[in-house]
Amino acid sequence: MVAPQEPFTFFGDFWEGVWSAAYELAPLGVQVNNILVESLDAELQAQSLEALLAASPDAIVLLPSESQRFDSLIERHARQGSPVVTVFNDAPLSGRALFVGPDYRVAGRLAGQMLESVLPPQGRVVALAGCRRNAHLEQQYGGFLEALRASLTPFTLTEYDTAEGLLAALNSAGFSFDGLYVGCSETPFLNEILRRVRRPARAVTFGLTDVTRPYLESGTLCAVIDSSRYYQGYLAMQKAYECVHARSLESRWVSIPTSVMLPAHATIEGQRASTYQVMETVLRQRTCQLQNYKQELDLANARLLRIAETDSVTGLLNRRRFDELVDGAVAGYNDGDSPVALLVLALDDAEGIAGLFGQRATEQAVQAVAAAIGAACRPDDILGRTGPAEFGLLLPQTPLALAQAVSDRIIESVSDARMAADPDLVFSVSVGLVWTPVHGRTGSELRSAALALPGKIEHFEELRKAG
Repeated sequence: MVAPQEPFTFFGDFWEGVWSAAYELAPLGVQVNNILVESLDAELQAQSLEALLAASPDAIVLLPSESQRFDSLIERHARQGSPVVTVFNDAPLSGRALFVGPDYRVAGRLAGQMLESVLPPQGRVVALAGCRRNAHLEQQYGGFLEALRASLTPFTLTEYDTAEGLLAALNSAGFSFDGLYVGCSETPFLNEILRRVRRPARAVTFGLTDVTRPYLESGTLCAVIDSSRYYQGYLAMQKAYECVHARSLESRWVSIPTSVMLPAHATIEGQRASTYQVMETVLRQRTCQLQNYKQELDLANARLLRIAETDSVTGLLNRRRFDELVDGAVAGYNDGDSPVALLVLALDDAEGIAGLFGQRATEQAVQAVAAAIGAACRPDDILGRTGPAEFGLLLPQTPLALAQAVSDRIIESVSDARMAADPDLVFSVSVGLVWTPVHGRTGSELRSAALALPGKIEHFEELRKAG
């Protein structure tokens, strides 16, 4: 664990999460070594990362101040098999295994929505975006702008690139505004900026700290957008262990819930209430993730099932699945029920079509005929492709006269089918009709009886085997 030297009040909850996770991992044989550096000194953190290369730790949790300065060192650790989990004002770049932190765009949108809720019509908003070269501040400010653009309240926006520029404007006589956005709560000028905010102006910033808490209590800050640093520290350690255990260096973002801290939350009791809300949010997120995973798995299984049961050319049931449904329908037949009828249909002169137009045109012919048969079926009829140019149609609970009517309707529909290769070609099908119990009491018996019909479907069995 490479992190700033304690104590830092800003990181108090973070450290509590770190050591809670370390305590839980200890029975698993996990040893956590804490490498402290002075303040947020990037050079000292870089030196610590350099020294760790020789030690080859199983995983590293890094709390950096300037993310891009560590890219090459993190990549070297990744190449030798040590996943690096980064937290706090960082982005999932280079060889990082994980980034644990809030969704900064969401945090920015929350800030914009809170500020918009207290703005008067035609209000003036002043914004200090923060250091634009930091990806998290840029994303955060982008979310803020998205919220303001979606606002129904007309406003004007003035941006300042530096805290010094904003302070100079605040010190100017007659300078006024209705809403203030401070995107970088780590700026040393934050206290001076907030001291100059006068009501009825309202301000919003990020991170409930010793600096921001008094201004939240007084109402100078209408809201502080805060993420649970406890869970940031806790999940960083847990995910580092998971990376080692799973031997996975896949880059991904572990999102921490973001809270809106109102003046009522400035007290210890209020913070605890907000923390409980965050914990509930985490549980809801995890539950939602599990539900999403299950839905994705169900959809994937359904797709695989459709592939396993479907003929790729026509989209109809394939022979295996169709035969299963025939077997099931016939097995459920009882004396006195309406018959279970089976139509077997063969495209006439399929070999001649193939010889004249080729394989691709033959597929088009089969598709056209399949569509025509399907158009003549009833909603409860079951249609499948049972061979290269053959189809089966299962008619559950169907009197013989009605089955014959369906057969006649199919013959007429097929004669109207056309294909692109030769629109003038007229199709026809040979049809065989069998039913329970006259032709059998099992699916196999019905199929055998259909194949044995004289002059109806020539070479049907050979074609089925070929298919």
